Amino acid sequence: MGAECSRHLAPVYDLCYKRSGDRKDLDYAIECSGEALAMLDCPSPNCAPALFSLSKEQFERHKLTGAPADLKAAESSRDTAKELVGRVPGTKELKTDRNLNERHGFVHDA
Repeated sequence: MGAECSRHLAPVYDLCYKRSGDRKDLDYAIECSGEALAMLDCPSPNCAPALFSLSKEQFERHKLTGAPADLKAAESSRDTAKELVGRVPGTKELKTDRNLNERHGFVHDA
């Protein structure tokens, strides 16, 4: 399954979990989020939102099971997402920093 497919399936399973209460749906949401993140080229614009979602899912599972590993994973996912958000260049930087633009493929010479 591709990164985008997994990234979009995770919230579907999360919604199914919220409606049904079936923990398997929550486990599938976490699995899909993890698969998507493993395939995304971070710092892709999709990494931070995917990490925040994964963090919420992991924390929800921690609330259900009390497993310290899920709490630790949720905190790690949240912290990594916050770090990525802090590294995102602003619009002005993207428009004015030619080297940054070239590194990210935003400059196309005619």
